[in-house]
Amino acid sequence: MGRHLGYEWVYRLMGHIGGLHAKLGNYEKALEYMKEAQKAACEIGDKPNCGLALRGLSNIYREIGNYSKALAANHEEVGIFLGLSGIEDKRRAGASLGNTAIIYQDLGDYAKALEYYEKSLISAREFPDRLEEERNLSNIGDLYIQIGEYAKALEALEQSLTIAEEIKNMLFKGETLARIGEVYKRSGQYQKALEYIRDGMKLLGEQGHKYVQGYGWNSLGDLYLRTGRLEEAIAGFGSALATGEQTGMLEIVWQAHYGLGRALEQKGERDAAFGHYRLAIETIENLRSQIQLPEQKSSFLESKLEVYEGAIELLAKAHMREPAHGFDREAFEYAERAKARAFLELLAESKAQVSQGIDPDLLQRKQRLTATLSDKQRRLSATLLGPAGPSDSRAATLEELHTAQREFDDEYEKLQQETRRRNPKYADLLYPQPITLEQAQKLLDAESALLEYVVGEKASYLFAVAQNDYQLYRLPGADKLTAQVKALRNLIMKTDPAEQELHGYAGQYAGLAHHLYRTLVGPAAKRLAGKKHLIIVPDGPLVYLPFEALLTQPVKAGADFAALPYLIRKLAIQYVPSATVLATLTKPLEVAPVKQKAFLAFADPVYYEGKRRSGNVEKSLLRGVVRGGLARLAHSQWEAQSIAKVFPPGEARLFLRHKASEENVKTGINLEAYKYILFSAHGLLNEEKPQFSSIVLTLDNNSPEDGFLQVHEIFNLKLKADLVILSACQTALGKQVRGEGLIGLTRAFMYAGTPSVVASLWAVSDQSTSVLMPAFFRRLRSPNGADKADALRQAKLRMIKSSPYSHPFYWAGFVLIGKGD
Repeated sequence: MGRHLGYEWVYRLMGHIGGLHAKLGNYEKALEYMKEAQKAACEIGDKPNCGLALRGLSNIYREIGNYSKALAANHEEVGIFLGLSGIEDKRRAGASLGNTAIIYQDLGDYAKALEYYEKSLISAREFPDRLEEERNLSNIGDLYIQIGEYAKALEALEQSLTIAEEIKNMLFKGETLARIGEVYKRSGQYQKALEYIRDGMKLLGEQGHKYVQGYGWNSLGDLYLRTGRLEEAIAGFGSALATGEQTGMLEIVWQAHYGLGRALEQKGERDAAFGHYRLAIETIENLRSQIQLPEQKSSFLESKLEVYEGAIELLAKAHMREPAHGFDREAFEYAERAKARAFLELLAESKAQVSQGIDPDLLQRKQRLTATLSDKQRRLSATLLGPAGPSDSRAATLEELHTAQREFDDEYEKLQQETRRRNPKYADLLYPQPITLEQAQKLLDAESALLEYVVGEKASYLFAVAQNDYQLYRLPGADKLTAQVKALRNLIMKTDPAEQELHGYAGQYAGLAHHLYRTLVGPAAKRLAGKKHLIIVPDGPLVYLPFEALLTQPVKAGADFAALPYLIRKLAIQYVPSATVLATLTKPLEVAPVKQKAFLAFADPVYYEGKRRSGNVEKSLLRGVVRGGLARLAHSQWEAQSIAKVFPPGEARLFLRHKASEENVKTGINLEAYKYILFSAHGLLNEEKPQFSSIVLTLDNNSPEDGFLQVHEIFNLKLKADLVILSACQTALGKQVRGEGLIGLTRAFMYAGTPSVVASLWAVSDQSTSVLMPAFFRRLRSPNGADKADALRQAKLRMIKSSPYSHPFYWAGFVLIGKGD
């Protein structure tokens, strides 16, 4: 016992020395001491000190930008303290959750960060722990700054400042003062901001904490930049850069380079400015490369896209001055570097089949997690979608469902991280790099063109690419485009003839649809002459826009919908997240392990028959989950059977009614044995947590599955299909992540093994969908051999000619994502 007691002082001292090195920015030494402290404490079973050393390691990893290692150490630390019974251990566990929140904030996952901050704040107030209460309030204020809620930020920071003064913690006081200055700066109150930031920086300088000082210098540099004091701005960013480079704090480094780029651009020193933009992006991508999980990679990059947009803007301006220099080609490459990077890497992992190397114990944990969630969802969905009950009971059930999903999400994330750490295939995998303009042009034939968009706050850009041609165009900024796309979608949703007549609908639609065409496509119209295929790489609000429904010519009010000059009349259209993703998808498919049949369908599932709540009749005809429950889709079975008739006998298999079950999707059929797969069912969209978006199949309490084929489960399917059709509502939608696009069902099926998905942009009509899909397949299987993009185009043109369905609502919602041939 005595020997252990003496040894405890040794490793506690080592941890203390490691913490001092971290404060001074000597991270190599800090890691050395902290690792030794953690190893020693854990080896003799001193769990409290093992947890504290892990906390120190987590903080060091976070400050040098290795967020995955920071999170892994933090999760281990939290697990240790939660497993102990002492009061001090429980307090430490609550404090550790605040550290979890900081890492998620650094990763750009602000919703999850706020969730953990609030848990830690509750814990700090219960004990009470004034130090942790102050720290959490200050960090919550910083988070609200990041998401632009300045009133909430100021409220939290002022509470934090009061506590910091009360407990006389000068480091926290200095940090909080600087953050209050940041609020005033972003609110345009520059003099007040300067006073607070200077006061904060004075205290931070006295405390000597390099990491916090670096952030302070960047904040001060940005303030000077906003007020036109360029030399002082350059000095501030220069101090931040020196601090960051000296210590290896890459988060400080990229922000300093970005600030210097903006300042030098304003001075007219464009070459030097671009050099700093380039270094900022290289640093960001260095940080990103150390992050393990795709979701965290995408949220991390989302919060830094302004750097890529700044580089593109600078290159575009340089191109206007010197059109022969090739700045526009370089701009295209930076656009590709900012698009769908996480999805691109997911596709690479899928093709390399890295998940097949998962250890058996991890696979069992994964199966238990999914089974537990499935059991809870099955029980709770019966209450939510079954006969109506008291509203308070429904609300409680819904909250219970959300809690179950949050718990699953947390555990599943930890499992994914452990899987990637333990499977060497992930470390050895070489991820594809964004392609150049020349490589993009080689993807196109003489009859194809690609329009790639970058939507920025101040301005947007269109890259028009053909096999032997290329041009860059400047477009309006995000706010204007967002408003116009939203207005057009609202007009498309108006299908009631009486409402259309009352509000002059036809004229409004025609005017806006043509205006958007002139804005988005018109600049490149001459380059589209003679083309038959158009590939769209949308961005920002454009991910919600069906380009097919834009009008190529102005139209007089009162024109018939069947006669409007839609863009689809001229071009077959497909959508891809980036040109690099298209290059990945165009690589030949792997040969299926068995001889493939043509068509497989899951259609007309059973939804608690006889138990559905009464609801709006019109809405019940849509293929989505509606208030009041799930209606049977009267035309779903007919749709699947009509498509099956297109194929020779024995080439189609249908799972209808009770057989259209999640269990059959997962284990009842070899999915790899089919070329085309149809899901004709209700769709459930979860924009906040896209991993829980789902295709709703037969709901049967006697099944081991819950009936919700969710995104996280689709990732585990094995397909060799050339095409998957998601004939349900909003299946092309998901969580919008800037730079990544929409994350949801479509990407999950592509990861599972298909290069092409037909999905919907809104709540589609059951009846019209059952007409569109068979027409699509008839053209796909026609003797002329239409490719997927052209087959969908011809099916839509047939709908336009048919008076009941000529309105864009009935045909424009379904889009082809991925390969068009």
